[in-house]
Amino acid sequence: MHKKLLACVSAVLLFFAHTGLADDDAPPLYQVEVLVFTTGALKAWTEEYWPWPESLTPLKPDADTPTESEATDATAESDAASAAAEPDTTTTVADGIADQVPPVSTPFAMTEEQTLLLDDLLAGQFPENAPAWMHAIHETPPDDRLLLAARERLTPQKGYRIVAYYSWIQPAVNSNAAQPFEILGETPYGDTLDGQFRFYKNRYAHIELSLNMTRRIPQKIREAFA
Repeated sequence: MHKKLLACVSAVLLFFAHTGLADDDAPPLYQVEVLVFTTGALKAWTEEYWPWPESLTPLKPDADTPTESEATDATAESDAASAAAEPDTTTTVADGIADQVPPVSTPFAMTEEQTLLLDDLLAGQFPENAPAWMHAIHETPPDDRLLLAARERLTPQKGYRIVAYYSWIQPAVNSNAAQPFEILGETPYGDTLDGQFRFYKNRYAHIELSLNMTRRIPQKIREAFA
């Protein structure tokens, strides 16, 4: 047996615990599922807005916005000044969100080339120095997937687009040993997903999920959206 965890934009998260392990000292196994989908409703583009980030308040259009000629002169001066300066390290909105994710204690040395793509782990491709618990990660058998029926109902005809669907089993190690996995997804309509998922269990099971979605604005509402 194993425990089962369910994560639905929208993202659905689901998990269940497996029991009956041969090794009583081994961490419990959990079945984890992540289903990410978008809705094609055009009203969502014009009726729902994210709050404007306070860090970007100076960028809001107002009466003091420079004219095109003034902006050109200012850009030229800025380019000249920055030629002798250090490269710009301006933080983007996505970077700001990523910075809020608490640091992870890594149990083994990782380099930038060792990004843990969940697709690779499920294909049995592990880093050379990966800990033993990571080698226990494997894809859930098709018949045991709990969100498969839900995925089949989320069709383009009903206005939904599946961006990513993952289902796997992994040991529930503690927060010091747990590693974040990169999850990717895309649709034929120009939607792309670059996310990060981290699962661990101290006293209770925990999930850390960070999703960055890029979507193409539908042609029909581009003018209204702007």
